[in-house]
Amino acid sequence: MKILRDLSLAIRFLTIIHVISFPTPNNTNQNEEALEENFANSMAFFPLVGMLIGVLLVALRRIFYYLPISPLVGDVLILIVWIWLSGGLHLDGFADSVDGFLGGHNKEEILKIMKDSSTGAKGVVALVSLLLLKFVLLV
Repeated sequence: MKILRDLSLAIRFLTIIHVISFPTPNNTNQNEEALEENFANSMAFFPLVGMLIGVLLVALRRIFYYLPISPLVGDVLILIVWIWLSGGLHLDGFADSVDGFLGGHNKEEILKIMKDSSTGAKGVVALVSLLLLKFVLLV
């Protein structure tokens, strides 16, 4: 049951897929330390979840290959599905990191910029560049 709970947590964290949440023993008053331990244990399943996302995207790309659409349109759709499926989690983190590292002069400023909910111009440029690179690598 612990393995299913950790796998479920990894899937729910890394994707927008809603899977059943497996309760832990004594779930009524779970302290923060136990929650952190559950999340730490779920990290072992992150590569598996990434592989499942990749397999899904490859299968979708194969389907697009047989449809009467341009391969470029198919590749754009793959990127859109990937962003949708992951909820843009990594893209948001990437943009925040670029904003922080390029906009801050010391550790406190960097962390303050990274925690800000708005994305700056440098983050947007980096994000567009990253998505263009991903598109070119798909083609």
